[in-house]
Order: sequence, then structure tokens, then C-alpha cells
Amino acid sequence: MKITLYQNVSERNQMDKTLTKVKDIDGKFKQSTNIMSPVLVLSYATLPDFNYIYIEELARYYFVDSITSINDGLWQINCSEDVLETYKKGIKKLDAYVLRNEHMYNKKLIDKQMVPNCNKEYFLINKVID
Repeated sequence: MKITLYQNVSERNQMDKTLTKVKDIDGKFKQSTNIMSPVLVLSYATLPDFNYIYIEELARYYFVDSITSINDGLWQINCSEDVLETYKKGIKKLDAYVLRNEHMYNKKLIDKQMVPNCNKEYFLINKVID
């Protein structure tokens, strides 16, 4: 299977990450693997200079969470799936009805996550003429 190693300079919660390709390597699964958080053992001559990977066979992108030296030139790479990058095409095609966001919201909709406002709102119904 083809594994592409990248250097990622984007935030973890950003879609369309800025990736710089470091290297392509070949590998194979030797035992059962959790596809959400795989642990890879790589032969890499120098200290690994990547922090992001793509595994073509799984069609998933992963953050490198930790790198541990096992032996001279042998590294254990603990990863976690980047679901935003993996499923970004599907996410971008979604239509959604958004009840609230950080800037605009309807105060009359019941929202248990919004902090209640203690200020009363007054509406002038009829103007009183003396």
C-alpha cells in the first residue's frame, strides 16, 4: 500500500489543509489495525520530518500524534484520523438548516446551549397621545 508523508502547517480544524509532500513510501499491514487510529512502524533513516499522512488503501488522512524511536532508524508512528480532510468532498456538498451561529441567531428559537439574556425587550404597540 502507498503511504504519503506530508508536512502540515494548517490548523487541525481547518478543511483544505496546506500540505507539503515529504515522501511516498510503500508498506503493508502485518496485523490487525484500527483504521481510525493506526499505529505504523516505519524504517526512516533520519528523525521523521512529517506530521501528517495519507494512506491510499484506506483513502484516509491522518494526523501524526506521536513518534517513538524503537531502534536505530525504526520509528513507531501513532496516528489519528483527520475526518474533515478525509470526508471534505461530502461535507462541502451538504445542505443544512443552521439554527444558530456565533454571529447571527433568532432570539425567539429555543436554544438550550445559548446563555440566557436577563435584559427585557419592550415593544411599542400604540403610541399614547396626550
